[in-house]
Amino acid sequence: ADAELNYKYTLATLNSLNSPSCTSADGYFTFPDAFINPSSGFIIELPVKNASEASKLCDINPLCKAFTLESTILNGTLATFHSSTRPIFDLAVHSTGKAEMTYIKAAETGQAAIDCLSNASAETLVEVTEAMPRSDTFYTDNFAPTIDGVDLKASLTNKLAAGEMAPGVDVLMGSNLDEGTIFMGLTPHISCTSDADAFYSWASDFYGEPLASTVYQLYSANLTEPVPICAGHFSSRQDTARQEVLDLANISRRVPSVRPVPARLATAKVATSYGYYWMAAMRSAGDYAITCPVREAAKSLLKAGSKVFTFFFEQTPIFSANYQHTERLGAFHGSEVPFMFGDQFELSNAQERNLSAAMGCYLRSFVYSADPNPPEGTPCFNLTGALPRWPSFAEGSTQLLGEKITGYRDLKKDECDAFSQYGFSPPPSPPPAPASAVAFA
Repeated sequence: ADAELNYKYTLATLNSLNSPSCTSADGYFTFPDAFINPSSGFIIELPVKNASEASKLCDINPLCKAFTLESTILNGTLATFHSSTRPIFDLAVHSTGKAEMTYIKAAETGQAAIDCLSNASAETLVEVTEAMPRSDTFYTDNFAPTIDGVDLKASLTNKLAAGEMAPGVDVLMGSNLDEGTIFMGLTPHISCTSDADAFYSWASDFYGEPLASTVYQLYSANLTEPVPICAGHFSSRQDTARQEVLDLANISRRVPSVRPVPARLATAKVATSYGYYWMAAMRSAGDYAITCPVREAAKSLLKAGSKVFTFFFEQTPIFSANYQHTERLGAFHGSEVPFMFGDQFELSNAQERNLSAAMGCYLRSFVYSADPNPPEGTPCFNLTGALPRWPSFAEGSTQLLGEKITGYRDLKKDECDAFSQYGFSPPPSPPPAPASAVAFA
């Protein structure tokens, strides 16, 4: 249902922009719990009795492309009329505390929709899909093109568990220590000053019971070192999260740093230190979303007869072309990519370059032979020292990649066993909107 809403929004917005091959249809597409930026193409704001009255007013105004209804007036609603459909916001992410419904003039579906999408420029598609009526959540991304025409109807982890995989495919896969940092804005609020009780409350809101109690016990005791510097819980509003976390400055004006990245160390002895429970929440969220599903997928692949090698990336990069303030993000989601592929301008010192050389050697060997361990005597380009052996997942080990490169047995076993017991899926979806709120013509 969410994907269909985003699809219809894309069609309607392309049509409103007079994109080639897009054609208008009668009536309106409706988007529950979504609103258009009040200042975007603002025409007028009027009290109306209902959606039918608002649509008639929009129909007679050649500039009007959309309107949003806000249920705030006694015996009626307030309609905001717009000449632009962008940007639209998902109330679940950008909560305003108001009940709102957005209506956009409809576009033809079917073959006409295929022609509309196929003929749209890439630049326009990117702009149109930047904000969607159903935005990113912690569990899903909002919208993206399907290049090969295949939609996955279930998560990759679940499909592998069901044995739905090509036989004999050997896999190298992994996750990072701080997978959760850039996604915390999509979880319940928790602050750097939160205490143990606040962490338990966060876990209850995010995981529900009885999993919350287990998460509290597992993640309150200690945190794997090093721990990022807590900069506060980023707002659940995605626009604020982009400003505070992503800090999308012009990359061309950024200069790689040669300073070491400061990082606090945390153990059970300093469990009351600033940001400890924010980090505990973050680590649990990252394990739940990525690290533990990787482990489950590896188990399924191994059971099916594949050779599997897993890694756990622990390095906080000194510089990233994607994000500023890496000391706040740690070994964040995607931070391993420049290291794995030897992206030299993002590698700031000898240790980072040597780690990258080792990771590149592993990857080349795996691509060539389905084993990250090159044959004895094979040189690794630009590597200082010997290349540590990478044990297979069948041996119960995961390769740690960071200041030290070494195998680690039963990584996150207790944590992942707990998550696995309850499944890796979002909480139950809310009931669908009533029929009157889903379609209007």
